[in-house]
Amino acid sequence: MLVFAGLLYRAADLQISKGGFLIKQGEARFARYRESGASRARIYDRSGLLLSASVQRALVWVNPKEFILSGDPRINDVAALLNLPTAEIQEKAKSRLDREFVPLKHHVDIALAQHIRELHVPGVYFIYEPLRVYPAPFDTFSVLGVVNSQGEGISGIELMLNKSLIRKSHRRYLTIDRRGAIADVRSEVESDDSTTVRDATLTLDARLQVLSGAVVSELANRTHAGSVDLVLVDSATGELLAAVQQAAEGEPRPGVGVTPIVSRTFEPGFTLAPFIIAAGLEHKAFDVADRMPTAVPALISVLEQPETRTAVLVSDILARRSKSAITTAGMNLRQNDLWSTLDGIGIGHSTSLGIPGEREGGPSFPLPWRATDQALIASGRRVQMTLPQLARAYSVLAAGGLIYPLTVLLEKNASADGRDERIFETHTTKQVLAMLRATSESAGKKSEVASAYPATCDSYEIIVVRLGVTQKRRQAVAAAISLGNGRIVGAIRLEVPYVSGEDTGLVARAALVKLLQTADKLFQEQMTLSDSQISK
Repeated sequence: MLVFAGLLYRAADLQISKGGFLIKQGEARFARYRESGASRARIYDRSGLLLSASVQRALVWVNPKEFILSGDPRINDVAALLNLPTAEIQEKAKSRLDREFVPLKHHVDIALAQHIRELHVPGVYFIYEPLRVYPAPFDTFSVLGVVNSQGEGISGIELMLNKSLIRKSHRRYLTIDRRGAIADVRSEVESDDSTTVRDATLTLDARLQVLSGAVVSELANRTHAGSVDLVLVDSATGELLAAVQQAAEGEPRPGVGVTPIVSRTFEPGFTLAPFIIAAGLEHKAFDVADRMPTAVPALISVLEQPETRTAVLVSDILARRSKSAITTAGMNLRQNDLWSTLDGIGIGHSTSLGIPGEREGGPSFPLPWRATDQALIASGRRVQMTLPQLARAYSVLAAGGLIYPLTVLLEKNASADGRDERIFETHTTKQVLAMLRATSESAGKKSEVASAYPATCDSYEIIVVRLGVTQKRRQAVAAAISLGNGRIVGAIRLEVPYVSGEDTGLVARAALVKLLQTADKLFQEQMTLSDSQISK
């Protein structure tokens, strides 16, 4: 009798005085909060065009026992509205009768979900979740990136601004069985962190993004290019105006935190030539009237096809696209002067865009260099850089020798004062720009593209290994500066099959020149409109 009384007292004690504690302990082992998705703030371009936003959608799910045992004929209506076969829904529910939560379809339109709700089919339930959409009718993923199923940015600007974009998240209170399956959805709560959240306005120009996408698509079709990257930058402020990237066929999808437009590095080749000339002029290693030898024995082991002519005027090196002369010019520089020039134009340093996954590149050889090492670096080989870095380097020439950190956030760049650093004297950049203009005119005649825009380009063989297959391909790189207002700088890179035919470097240059001609006019119109709005 005493034993029975003791058990009765113990049961009462557990149920009454310690019931709350035991329930909490049980929930701690089997109940979990699970995020169903985060609502994110919007992203706009510099003109106010919506680039990215979150819209409300619904997850339609069923309790299998209630759903199947009801035998409700309106199950056919639910299947039709979800555009799913009735047999598939029934089979999914029957195979999971030991569970209480079986999702049928994610991201269902709210109006459609309400229509299904009004059918009152037993066992059919809803959880509301946000969906990230990109309404702009052009490629934005190259730089914006994407979000995962939980509404969290995993690449590009979406990842970069994760903390400031996430507005609120919906959390489901789940009960997890011993096998780790969802046994019950008990309630739903919402957390709001909107105090630090605000919409983001980018420096991107939607119109230039559209034009850039069209150029990339045209080049890919004309040259059968695998990967094509293109970047436009405002040299006067460091603002990123457009960025488009097309991946090669069969190229693995970028991993979390990787944005190819800022993480893909390459050898710039002859596009590095203007900076070799600028370094020589700046450090008095030679003058524009000097003749640069080309028949140098040391070049035989560096260049594929050394030139037979004996010398080229420094002022004609870029127009003649003389790789032998530019390599000799680089070898005439003191190593520290060449290194400081590459370092100054940003090679080996972040562009300050802040986009996750950015690589810094840099020379492959540390100082001191051997003669062949210096020759390779001067010829644009054994140097790795990204396309935004190349565009920023050319911005130095366009900005009269000043370099600005790149930015993709418009409000962050309200004023460019105090953010610049001088790399070259103004008269040096004027001399190099005059040579580039001659380069443009010479290349324009050869490719039948008339233009008043200075540009330089290169095309050379590279070895590519993808998916275990080694291929010879041709890489084409081009960079140009608009002369209309001297502000917009463009850089483009193609990777095409190694076939004989037209010079892919000149093809890339011609396409970039055409883009800059149109982009210059559009950007001027935008600046004029902005100035008039400010005056009002």
